[in-house]
Amino acid sequence: VQLAVAKAERSGTTKESVLEEWRSGVPLRRIGLPEEVAAAVVWLCSEQGAYITGVTLAVDGGRTRASL
Repeated sequence: VQLAVAKAERSGTTKESVLEEWRSGVPLRRIGLPEEVAAAVVWLCSEQGAYITGVTLAVDGGRTRASL
């Protein structure tokens, strides 16, 4: 939210319009939560993720449209 406030102040708009602009760029139409990123990190560090190496995992609600 602080980033949205700062961008709104710089661009002379509202925080809500900045957040809506950001949401519109994500296929899921929402901004991810810190807990969602943390869940991906925990999974990668778990026994289930033990065989995963050398990949980039985009935790971005579908915003990344190509393999990295």
